[in-house]
Amino acid sequence: MSETKLYQGDCLEVMKGIPDGSVDMVLTDIPYGEVNQKSSGLRKLDRGVADTCDIDLGRMVSECIRICSGSFYIFCGVGQISQIDKFFRLKKMTTRLC
Repeated sequence: MSETKLYQGDCLEVMKGIPDGSVDMVLTDIPYGEVNQKSSGLRKLDRGVADTCDIDLGRMVSECIRICSGSFYIFCGVGQISQIDKFFRLKKMTTRLC
């Protein structure tokens, strides 16, 4: 049975300490940079700051590529798809949009 480790923290800082190729799969749900759903009353969002994307996507993708030896699954907003796709293609990797 393989070992499972969970890390809590800023992903760009935590990934610095993870050895190259030591992760089997990356699954991430990055901030979308937009909010397009009305609140159902279950959560109250400050629409001015909700889901803002202030992460360096190029740096995140580069670190994911460095640590991962398998597949990537990235949930993102439509405004980020082409940017993320570009970073993977620059690294000679393939992408599939679902």
